[in-house]
Amino acid sequence: MEHYEKLNAELEEQLNFISQETQSLAKQAELSVPICIKALDAIKKLTQKHGFKSPKDEIFFFKHLKPKLSSKLIYYVQLFNIESRKPSGIAKLQKKYYIKQLKNINRFIEENLEFHQYYRSDSTFLDEKYFLRGKADLHLILDNSFFNYDSNFNTSHDHIVARIIANDMLSLYIRNELIKINEQPDKIQVKQTLTNKLVWTESKVALIELIYAFNCVGCFNRGTLELKELADGLSEAFNIEIGDIYRTFAEIRLRKEPTKFLLTLKTLLEAKISEDLK
Repeated sequence: MEHYEKLNAELEEQLNFISQETQSLAKQAELSVPICIKALDAIKKLTQKHGFKSPKDEIFFFKHLKPKLSSKLIYYVQLFNIESRKPSGIAKLQKKYYIKQLKNINRFIEENLEFHQYYRSDSTFLDEKYFLRGKADLHLILDNSFFNYDSNFNTSHDHIVARIIANDMLSLYIRNELIKINEQPDKIQVKQTLTNKLVWTESKVALIELIYAFNCVGCFNRGTLELKELADGLSEAFNIEIGDIYRTFAEIRLRKEPTKFLLTLKTLLEAKISEDLK
């Protein structure tokens, strides 16, 4: 317990520091994931070294202590996925997106309803089957991926407990984001009543090339903007939903000509300059 509390306190301190220093949620999650992995690896080594004095201690560890750590890893991985794929700019689309994420969480609860009720009610009569290593009952296992886990550091249900805790944190975060959306007017709609809007009519891939180029050079706010913030700003300015920029950029990197649009701009601008000099 002493080793665990020390590790957990250090993890919380590091995660709090990242949250205070990083405004972008996606970046915060990206920086937090490796720290959570490191903490889990450390606690795994401790269990391998010291073991457990009794089955009661082992149950307590896998029912309460380990899930408290592993839930943070699940939370930040999910947070990164949600934030990096969130629609940019338009409040209506963001609201619909967040509601869909809540439905995914509710679906997990429904798929694990019996165990979810067991855990929420603080029941203990099946703890020896759920939270002792090597005691898994095939009739009680709901997740096929359990058989791919390290049997020395996993029981049949500690991962599900971690998912439940992570889902609680995700639900809170999503509901807070929905409150923010409901409290603010749709900025795109307000701007449309005041000014003529710019509409991006080239491909989304072309715009993402530009976004990454702008980010590399640091064209806006003296280079202090996070990539996602820059993408959101340009998406709103050009009235276009660009989707998952990270996935698109990964596809761009695999192309035979990764900077196709930027080269086209260079070629056309040089042609224009040459024409004007004639």
